[in-house]
Amino acid sequence: MPGTLFDLINITGDALLAGTLQLSLINGFDPVVGQNFQIINADNINGTFDIVLAADLGSGKAFEVIYNPNNVTLLVTGPLKGDLNGDGFVGIDDLNIVLGNWNQSVPPGDPLADPSGDDFVGIEDLNAVLGNWNAGTPPSYNVNIPEPTTGILLIYAIIPLAARTGRYK
Repeated sequence: MPGTLFDLINITGDALLAGTLQLSLINGFDPVVGQNFQIINADNINGTFDIVLAADLGSGKAFEVIYNPNNVTLLVTGPLKGDLNGDGFVGIDDLNIVLGNWNQSVPPGDPLADPSGDDFVGIEDLNAVLGNWNAGTPPSYNVNIPEPTTGILLIYAIIPLAARTGRYK
């Protein structure tokens, strides 16, 4: 039910979409595959969201954003084809799985590197990954980036060493 179970934005006139759409689930809600949610109504929908950050739906489910002339709807889809590592995003890690198993036979029904299901890792599997490239929600990575001063301190430590080794030539 719009307005009580999920948000719905009604716009009189045209809607120009851009930026980031942040989706989240509340109160343990677990949508089922095939369920849809109309989230924006307008006289005309123009543009698309640049980035869609969706909640982790688990079990390989994902939100697909559908842009219609007068509305935007979220559709809950099943496992992303090409998401071989199951992180909810089709990207470089999935491509590396295909390439790492390239031209090999895999056990029947083994989805690892074989989204085509033909028990062989080849062009069909590569196309499944590339055909859904960047689909889903990118995983967040916790990466420690050194402070800029770390690089400067290293330079100051290396210069005296370089100067010393230069004197003894």
